[in-house]
Amino acid sequence: MKTASASEPATMGARLRKALNWGTVRSRITAIILLITAVSMAVVGILVSVIQYRGTLESVDSHLSHSETVVRNFAERVASEDTLYADQPVDTSEFIVQFMQQQIPVENEGMLGFVGGELTFHQGELGIPVQQDTQLIESITPLTASEFTEWSDIRSDVGHYRVLSIPVAVGDTEAGAIVFVHDIGEELVPIRSFIWTYLLIALITILVASFAAWWAAGRVMAPLERLRQATMRITEHNFDERIKTQSTDDLADVSRSFNAMLDRMGAAFSSQYQLLDDAGHELRTPVTIVQGHLELMDPHDPSDVESTRELALGELDRMRRLTDDLVLLAKTERPDFLNSEPVDITDLMQDAYSHARQLGDREWILGAVEPVVVVGDSQRLLQAILQLAANAVKFSDEGSPITLSAEVKGATQEKRELYLSVTDEGVGIAPENQSRVFERFGRVDTTRPGAGLGLSVVSGIAHSHGGDVALTSVEGQGSTFSVVLPLENESPVDSDV
Repeated sequence: MKTASASEPATMGARLRKALNWGTVRSRITAIILLITAVSMAVVGILVSVIQYRGTLESVDSHLSHSETVVRNFAERVASEDTLYADQPVDTSEFIVQFMQQQIPVENEGMLGFVGGELTFHQGELGIPVQQDTQLIESITPLTASEFTEWSDIRSDVGHYRVLSIPVAVGDTEAGAIVFVHDIGEELVPIRSFIWTYLLIALITILVASFAAWWAAGRVMAPLERLRQATMRITEHNFDERIKTQSTDDLADVSRSFNAMLDRMGAAFSSQYQLLDDAGHELRTPVTIVQGHLELMDPHDPSDVESTRELALGELDRMRRLTDDLVLLAKTERPDFLNSEPVDITDLMQDAYSHARQLGDREWILGAVEPVVVVGDSQRLLQAILQLAANAVKFSDEGSPITLSAEVKGATQEKRELYLSVTDEGVGIAPENQSRVFERFGRVDTTRPGAGLGLSVVSGIAHSHGGDVALTSVEGQGSTFSVVLPLENESPVDSDV
């Protein structure tokens, strides 16, 4: 019990460390999503805050500009001949007092009156008590000496202010100024409140996004995790592992491609195992024969030695041909197997006919030959035709006809195919055996010489050209073997006949 309870926390700890391992794809995806979310939230927050901040400043400046207009309008009314004021101000101080008595400061605004560079008037309980901020007053005083309207941003230990100083002078009396002070700090309180609220919302959003991203990344990576586990269970003797696919997304395509790859690999390994078994069986027979004769040979009997020698050489020659065919079969799957070039089919069939006549005493016939040129390896195609001719000789009687032909078949240009055919009137092949003759070591009649690799070589040559092989046979009447080549880029040639 102690061992189990100790290992369980260790397993959970390992899983936790694995989950938090930033080297995993899931962790990197989560980190990227979090980074994008955080940056987006920060950019939006900054933009909104800047827009609100600028909007607040523009609103304050607009109000101060309106205040300047109000002062000028008041000055124009006072100076007009039809003034409504019974006691027209006679000096700057009276002008400032009369103006300030008619004004009510808005929220976060204060109003001051300066005469001769000294703070003379303020609105007392109305507006904000800016007159109590000595640092502010010290910073404003120099502005009131100017003959022009002055704008300024002033910071003190108490707050942050936007200041507008408007010069005032009545007659020859001492000049002064009306100063409007707006507390920007108080105006920015809603913005600060918004920023803190936004930061809290952003933090919650990032936390929710982190859990959502981790969960979503896990769902996305689940097929890859199944793929990883499947690859760990696959061995050279176990290709039965498959991944179930239920969706139609890209990862499902990866799973289907992986399953198809396993099918190909399983077929390839099965083919290799079958090849090794077949080759081992075929090579074991001559080895056993040679070994048995050598063990029974009388070394003192010259005739026995000679006959055993001839038998051993014959079996070794058979083994050499077998290994040569196996090597050739392996080469047909290599990309450099062919030396492709334009091949004149008329010349190819003439060469094949000339060589085939040496294979046996038969009535050799060169039938119809389509005058076309195809791209391929003339030596390999000649080798395939001669192998079919040798096979026809093996399964036909002396003097019987064997016809070589090259015909184009196909109703449309896209489906035209060239059939390089060898037709005999031999024993033929039963329908149930016709699918086996092109397989490695696929022998229908084991009494005939050969290892059953010749037609496999022909099939390999045809497939390396992008084509196939075909067989038409009637038992007891003969067979037609064909190398079928696709005609995609053939061109006709002129005939001199």
